[in-house]
Amino acid sequence: MASRFPTLLWLLGLACLCACARYPLQQAPESPDPLSASGSDLESLGPMRRGVPEAFLPAVEAIITAIKEDDNVTARSALNALLRRNPDSHTMELARGFERLLDGRLRVSWMELRLEAIEDPESPGNYQLDLVLSHHGNEDLVYRAGGARLFVGQVAVGPDGSGQRGTRRDATPFPEEVTLLPDEEQRFEVARLSLDPPRGVLAFSSKLRLDLLPGQFKMRDGRYLPAQNVPSPKLELVRLAGDLPNGLVEPQELLNYAMQPRPFVPALMERAVRIAPERRDEALDLLTEWVATTDTVSLETIVPALRWLARTDSPGGSAAAWRVYMANRARHASGAASKGGLILPGS
Repeated sequence: MASRFPTLLWLLGLACLCACARYPLQQAPESPDPLSASGSDLESLGPMRRGVPEAFLPAVEAIITAIKEDDNVTARSALNALLRRNPDSHTMELARGFERLLDGRLRVSWMELRLEAIEDPESPGNYQLDLVLSHHGNEDLVYRAGGARLFVGQVAVGPDGSGQRGTRRDATPFPEEVTLLPDEEQRFEVARLSLDPPRGVLAFSSKLRLDLLPGQFKMRDGRYLPAQNVPSPKLELVRLAGDLPNGLVEPQELLNYAMQPRPFVPALMERAVRIAPERRDEALDLLTEWVATTDTVSLETIVPALRWLARTDSPGGSAAAWRVYMANRARHASGAASKGGLILPGS
């Protein structure tokens, strides 16, 4: 079984994704602004510091520091204070560049993006992948992405827990220009996916992330604002072998079965792959104490299930390494909870 996985995953990698030709791939058009629509935020403004008079240099440095730290509120406040001082023409040009940058960031913060997969009712396992775009600002947005890339992380697992992983990144068609109205959604088809597991594969997972490359907002006054670091929507699709039951499994059921004297690995994996993706962390939480106290042989039995739930191969196949991983994970979760958030190891 294990020897078949490289061939199977290679075939799945070729067949699972096709870009739709509905929209041509285009770059956002160049603008006359000194602030480039590509590259890092300060790439084209940084060199302009050299001509700033000494009296204004601390204020400029404060703005740059706040921008680098993504503290847009402080940057805007420092910028307004600088503008009130009637700076010279060179410093004013730089300040207007900062203003465009912050205005672009504000509009990016308005945007909401999500991926939706619509299964073909006549062809199970085949999906249309849509990007749904909206924004909650107070004006129309004319948005020009610099291109789009779809990242696909694939995991195929067999009944014995063995499997293969693969990743790919594909250029994805996207409109040259879209106009987004406040609080109205627009939907764009970006890919077609086929996730029908071949014989011998227990489950096939595809984690999707759509990256919109640096682009621009075209303003009514003729300005072009940078549209950088647009949030990347994510989605995971899991397709199970046709002979598996369709019902989801409670995380507690996986723990109960793992605690049996001699759990059967295929039965264990059938339970693991049927846990809803959004509840995998819950399953790992439930398993933490048992992993810390059980014997090595029992722990080795459930390593394939831990690997599926944690979505990582980094601990390898060693029971001892997984014991350490689970302990570190619990420590990170405990520390993050005391600060009001959850930070997973390796994230």
